[in-house]
Parts: sequence; C-alpha cells; structure tokens
Amino acid sequence: MAQKTRILLKLAFIFGAFLLMAFGVLLASIQSWRAEKMSALSERSQLASLPSGRVEYIRRGDGPTVLVFHDTGGGYDAGSHLGGFLEMEGFEVLAFSRPGYLRTPLSMGDTPRKQAEVAAGLLEKLSIPVVAVIGEGFGAAVASEFAHLFPNRTTALVLVSAVTAPMDVPPFVPPTDFATMRFFRHSLADSLGLAFDFTTIGTPEEKTTWVGSILDDPSQSEYFESWIDALIPTSPRAKGLHNDLLQVPAISLHLLKEVQAPILIVHGQKDKLVPFVQAEAAASLVDNALFLPLPDAGHIIFLGNAARGAQARITEFLQNHISPNSPTSR
Repeated sequence: MAQKTRILLKLAFIFGAFLLMAFGVLLASIQSWRAEKMSALSERSQLASLPSGRVEYIRRGDGPTVLVFHDTGGGYDAGSHLGGFLEMEGFEVLAFSRPGYLRTPLSMGDTPRKQAEVAAGLLEKLSIPVVAVIGEGFGAAVASEFAHLFPNRTTALVLVSAVTAPMDVPPFVPPTDFATMRFFRHSLADSLGLAFDFTTIGTPEEKTTWVGSILDDPSQSEYFESWIDALIPTSPRAKGLHNDLLQVPAISLHLLKEVQAPILIVHGQKDKLVPFVQAEAAASLVDNALFLPLPDAGHIIFLGNAARGAQARITEFLQNHISPNSPTSR
C-alpha cells in the first residue's frame, strides 16, 4: 500500500511538472506573439506630442485629407484599414488611435467630445486645416462630435455602421490575447463563419453564401484577413473598448441635427451590432443627410456583395465635397 502511494505521488508530481512546463511554453508563446505584433504596430505608426499627452497616428496617401475614427476594438490600424480604399482614389487617409487604444492613453479623453478635441489637436499639430471625416461604429459618435464642434474644419461627414443613439450594452469581456491568437490560426472559412455570427443577422443558408462569396474573391479574402489583423492583440485595446461601452448610453441622436457639413449615412440592414433602425432614425432626423441602406450587409459593410458599391458611393460623396482649401499633397 505504501509503495502504491509513493508511485501515485510520483506520477502526480510528474504530471504536475508537465502541466507547469506546458503552461510556461504556452505563456512564452503568447508573449512572443504579442511582442511581435506590438513591435510591428509601433513601427508603422507615429506619435504626436500634444499639450495633453501623446497621440498615435498614421498618414497614408496623397491628396485632400480624410480623418478616420475607428470602431470599438480597433486602433489606428483599424482606421487605416477602413479608409484604405480612399488612398487609391486620390485622398490622404489620417487615422489615429482613439484614447485607450494602443499607444494613445485613455487619460487623453474618455467622452466622444474629448476625443474629438484630441483629433482637432492632432490636426493643429500636423498643420492640416480642413478634413472630411469618416466614423465607424462607436467611432462615428466621435466623428459626429468633431463635425459638430469644428464646422469650419469639416467638409463632409460619413457615418458607417454608426452608433448614433443610446444603446443597451450587455456585459462584455474582451477576448484574451490567447483567444485571439487561436482565432487568428483558424481556417479562413471558420473565421469567416464566426465573424458572420458575431456581426450579421442571417440564416445558415445566408451565412454559407456570404462565406463562399468571400472565399471566391481573393481581394475580399485579403480584406477580411487584414481586418482581423487590425483587431489584435486585444490587450492594448481593452481600456478603450471598455470605455466605449461605458459611453454608449450617453450618445445623443439630436447632435446630428446641429452638424453643418453634408452627411452620408451607410448602414447594413442585417447589422447585428448596431441596429439598422438607428440609421433610419438618423436619416429621418437630418435634413441634409444622404442615406445608403445596404439590404444584404451586416456590420462589416466592406465585406460581401455590397462592398464595392458602398466604397464607390463614399468616394463620390467625398469628391463632391472637397474644400478648395484642402491640401492636395504633403
């Protein structure tokens, strides 16, 4: 009996040591993956020092400047990804990490108004007098604040899958870096299926069709992979995400009525994250708003059959509202 007990204790010790070693290897793998991603993110962006602190940003392209406010969970990389198609259309894309995301500390500003003021400070620092503005998701609430606070700086406002009114937000825990690392290693088809379930209202048949259409289009597959890449790692974005969710109940729809710039509202009718009725309410409230409803699109409007049409409409809208004071190059 004593010998059997000793054998069991030895086996338990070996098993425990094995688990500890495996956990250490896993932890080292996650840390290495995160460090590699953060290094690449830092190399691609710049930091601007404002009186209130630092702001991370990226400038790409040449032409009139489009200032991009990224959605919840993003950063300058997600903003640059959202506006990337405009570089090919003769615009400069200026995307920055909103406070709480990546290298822009949350202390720079928690509310949409304060974050809009941070954006204005960045424009001052970069000597950019006027911009067109695009905001996606919660970033659209900040974009609307910017257009409202700084009418002389704003030539046009584009709201994409926009949060324009208060929403009830269920408790949400951001996925860990380990979870997102594993998600990134899924097959493309599986990742697309998970993205559809999270962002889009639809039947299993519609999901299969949507996934298949993207897999059959290399440019769409590449767009999706780069979209995923612009959301990871999650840990340096967690403070911003948590803050966005805290701010959502205080958003005012009526703010849009006071925006002087022309407005284009683009929203998928199958958006699972931001109800389509928000876009309908905003479009009916604002007299000068153009409304582009996308019947087959979910929250990610640049994925699926409506993507190219939506990009073309946004491009045309911005080209029609370029200020004569906009810089053509830098």
